[in-house]
Amino acid sequence: MYEHGKDLPANLALAVGRLAGAFEMAPDATRAAAAVRRLQVAWDTYLRDAEAGDAGPEHGVAEGSLLASHDPRRDGVLLWLASHGAPPIATAAQLAVQAVCAERRLPAVDLELLAIAVDRLPPVLDAPTMADIHTWIWSYVDALWQDPQFAEEKGETYVLACPGHRYEGWRSAEPSGCWAANLALTSRQMVSGIPLPAGLLSREIFRLDLDLQERQVALYANWRHAVEREQAAVFDVHRALAKGEAALAGLSKNARARDGWALIVAFVDVRRSQLMRILDLSRAGAWLIVGQLADSELVHVGRDGQISI
Repeated sequence: MYEHGKDLPANLALAVGRLAGAFEMAPDATRAAAAVRRLQVAWDTYLRDAEAGDAGPEHGVAEGSLLASHDPRRDGVLLWLASHGAPPIATAAQLAVQAVCAERRLPAVDLELLAIAVDRLPPVLDAPTMADIHTWIWSYVDALWQDPQFAEEKGETYVLACPGHRYEGWRSAEPSGCWAANLALTSRQMVSGIPLPAGLLSREIFRLDLDLQERQVALYANWRHAVEREQAAVFDVHRALAKGEAALAGLSKNARARDGWALIVAFVDVRRSQLMRILDLSRAGAWLIVGQLADSELVHVGRDGQISI
């Protein structure tokens, strides 16, 4: 079992502290919108980890927004987080479930792997320090790393003979259970002011061919990347909500356009039909809200009903 020392990078601890402070000072509306952004990151991370690909934090997924995804596994991920997650991620997932009318659950083999990942989570800490959180995360990683269902094999280099030259690339090993570990962490709410962002773990952390120090470096890099991404999302949604409040100041206090704007800020891209389902609006009511937001120059509306900032 790994025992933490004094080697936690100062820049990581500082980034975590900034994120904790941002959450502490953020209004409830900002926290709710940031939770939906975290849901998008959880989905992007799932796509990264459940498919063969680069294991590092710089590996982006250009699959599109959560509500616009056509991946059949999206419904299952949302339904699992909605039923197993703690607030506020469960609340955010439930909004997405309602928006897309999610029905298809994950296969039984995936649900079994998720159950193992949840069962391996250490007990929630009471008033932990940063060092305690570090040890908590690493004890979880270490327990899963020893499980063949989560351990990662090394990838391989391949060469393709092309006319006039050779193309050399890298083929990752088949993905293991890192995706389940990330969803399990996303579903857990720590009793502390130190939030755990989505996508905290990477496949590299579970590599059998890397030594302890290399895996620690990979954890620190991915953890910091996830923290800075979530902090950026918190500030982004806070600025957008403030912009909307100013633009819609002339409407009545009960105008549903503010609710619509909050959802669009959270999901970034929403269809008019999805807005209708989440807010329980009629077609005419949705048209009214979207028209008010467009007149205020807050959103762009496509011909297919796609609403974007």
